[in-house]
Amino acid sequence: MAACRMLGKAGYEVDVAASAHPAPAQWSRFCGGRHRVTDPRADPARYVADLERIATRRRYDILLPGSDATLLAIAGHGERLRSIVQIGLPAAHVIERALSKAALMESARSIGFAVPPTVICRDPSEAVAAARIFGYPVVLKPRSSVFKYGSRLRQCASATTPDEAALIHRLTEFGMPCLMQQRENDWVVSVGGVVADGQLLGAVASRYARIWHPDAGSASFSETIPLRPALIRMASELVRHLEWQGIFELELLERPDGELLPIDFNPRVYGSLSLADKAGVPLATIWCDWLRGMSAPPRFASSGFRYRREDADLLNLKWLLRRGEARAALEVARPRRRTVHAHFWLSDPLPGLAQAGLMTRYRWKRLTPGGREAAPPLDTSPAAQPVPRPPRSRIPSRTRYMPNVAVIGAGPYGLAAASFCRAEGTAVQCFGRPMESWTTAMPQGMILRSRWRSSHIASPGDALSLDRFERVFDRTLSDHIAIADFVEYGRWYQAEAVPDADRRLVRQVERDGEGFRVTLADGETTEADSVIVAAGLGRFPYRPQPFSGLPSHLVTHTADHHDLSVFREKRVLVVGAGQSALESAALLHESGARVEVLARADALEFLAPEEIGGLVRRTNAAMAPPTDVGGRMTGWAAATPDLYRRLPATPRAAIMRKVLRPRGADWLRSRLEGIPITLGRRAVRAVAEADWISIRLDDGSERQVDHVLLGTGYQVNVASYEFLADELVSGLEIRDGSPVLGRGMQSSVPGLHFVGAPATHSFGPIMRFVVGTWYAAPTVAAAVAAARPRPMRLAYRPRRLSGARRRPRPPLPPAGGNGGRVVGGPRTATVAGLRLPSWGARADASRSTKEPSPTSRRRH
Repeated sequence: MAACRMLGKAGYEVDVAASAHPAPAQWSRFCGGRHRVTDPRADPARYVADLERIATRRRYDILLPGSDATLLAIAGHGERLRSIVQIGLPAAHVIERALSKAALMESARSIGFAVPPTVICRDPSEAVAAARIFGYPVVLKPRSSVFKYGSRLRQCASATTPDEAALIHRLTEFGMPCLMQQRENDWVVSVGGVVADGQLLGAVASRYARIWHPDAGSASFSETIPLRPALIRMASELVRHLEWQGIFELELLERPDGELLPIDFNPRVYGSLSLADKAGVPLATIWCDWLRGMSAPPRFASSGFRYRREDADLLNLKWLLRRGEARAALEVARPRRRTVHAHFWLSDPLPGLAQAGLMTRYRWKRLTPGGREAAPPLDTSPAAQPVPRPPRSRIPSRTRYMPNVAVIGAGPYGLAAASFCRAEGTAVQCFGRPMESWTTAMPQGMILRSRWRSSHIASPGDALSLDRFERVFDRTLSDHIAIADFVEYGRWYQAEAVPDADRRLVRQVERDGEGFRVTLADGETTEADSVIVAAGLGRFPYRPQPFSGLPSHLVTHTADHHDLSVFREKRVLVVGAGQSALESAALLHESGARVEVLARADALEFLAPEEIGGLVRRTNAAMAPPTDVGGRMTGWAAATPDLYRRLPATPRAAIMRKVLRPRGADWLRSRLEGIPITLGRRAVRAVAEADWISIRLDDGSERQVDHVLLGTGYQVNVASYEFLADELVSGLEIRDGSPVLGRGMQSSVPGLHFVGAPATHSFGPIMRFVVGTWYAAPTVAAAVAAARPRPMRLAYRPRRLSGARRRPRPPLPPAGGNGGRVVGGPRTATVAGLRLPSWGARADASRSTKEPSPTSRRRH
């Protein structure tokens, strides 16, 4: 936590990998990316493999271990990890020696420093005899703060034992050998620092005023003290003798006469690290700067700064009140100036809430039957390795079996789902050609109706946002992104998040026992425990009567075209009133085609103009979610799919109808000038001739055109996914062509999930837009990994990242530029209140060109 905040304030981009949930550091506003990994104590090899996977995908500069178990796992299995990311740690045997409490005592003696009376006990009889000599209570320490225990790692803290019964119990927990020392009530002094190439780059000294547990524990309240030469000398010589390099903390016992005795060494970021930052010596930043080749003079902390660990001090307060020590309890509760807290900051409050959740869970486990682990059997042999305990009946959640997942589709939803599944630790196979439908089924020159803020593909920790894409390629995209730029962004996302995506298509998915068998186009088969269908809308174009069944050289859908310039000089009738139809009409007109728009609607609707000024812009941004989907009420309903799923059918249908009704972007108005538009009419008959087609409208008028282009949208029908086996389709609960989905976006076929457009019926209209990946991807990833779901997840990029208050971007890409529109003639300027001319037999021109009033428009 302290390192995350320290580095974030220094300008580093910090991601946190943790096995605990909730991990306080992952809740910090300085944490950019969150990764779930195996507990290093449960499976060190798999934990390191998780780190390798994360580091390979994101290409980090530095890895900073945060616990003794992490260090020992890296020492034993991290040879390949060191070649992927810079760790800066010494060799494996040095790490193991630095973690050994016996090695610290030996180093101090060899240098000439005094140490507390210590006995290394190799069997229980030696421990009992030593305790009788010292006299109870005694301090019992494991040979190392973390040590190998079978195939796992076991972590134990020092403990004070008041009698022989407690000693025997602790021996069964610590294993043999272990260390024993006489308990002393002197001050504990801490020296934290960074050492590199034998030089001390920074240091801070503090004195523990309180610890938890009061018998033996770590600092719950401490204060910096002057860094005397004796402290610097002892710390430097001990660290040098241990051959350590990096961040460290040395704990010393301070006798009344000023003599200092080493008692513990922590070769990592430590609990009270934030005190160093408060005192002006950000140790984590100093270490990372040195690893990156930046040099600076040594820095030493000032005195008079305080550190408080809130959870430990609350326990101290409770403990003192139970003992009737009211004055001491008041001293604990008294606020202090120049104090930094371990978890709760006013500027960063969420880690404090996360820590409270961890404390509550820990206390609950201690109070419930079976919540505490049984002690391992006592190993009375001289071997250092304890006997592994029998397995418990309940498998820890961090060592559970992680499934194999097949993702079908490599568009925004498929790539985001694969990325989040990997962040959950699942094995992912992603099939499909990346961004294919965005390349082949959308016309050149098209511009996204959604704005920049709602066009980021969701990624764990927002690591692959449009911001980062712009930084990597040194570009600035417009507020409405050209389709070519978005395709380039999607392919970059794929290369970063799913570099092993399999471009082969899926021929069939069928049941295979409790899982699935996936057959590819070339006949190869693979198995999966779960399947996520993210195959998009390409199979669902809607062709209304009387156009269905007509020859494809005369009637096509907008999804059938990538280049509309093939219609130059031809007569084209565009059917529809939504963004796809209107923008296609504009592109056709600009490429030299003779275009008419035909729509059943009595009026064309456009999105409200986007305010760009001051207070109005900020107010509107605060009132509506940053999704560009729906209005102020319907937008929030769409932005909370968990809430939408629980609404009755009638309000859900109303929200769907209002959000998805045909509308064009406000910036299309000027581009429709000069295009005849017939409104309030529909085609009742279409007759195909050799090279042209005749269309009769419901008012009796006729059109003869060379081609009809349908911008009539899509109708989902999952039964038309030809790769789904008949047995799977028959097992699906389907309504209006869409699968009925439950928690985790799972269908009625266990293990079969749908994201994107097929999820619209169950989770709302936002599933039709890229911004919906912010809900769908983490939700389905948590479901297939059997992780605990969030009670409520919003379907948009966090507002703190959405750029609502940033400097406005160029509204549109440059005409004819890289990724801009294909223009056949000069563009006209946007005209406020533009009335579109009609073309056709309608006599009521005012009705056919009706424009919605400002009060009827909704921002989208």
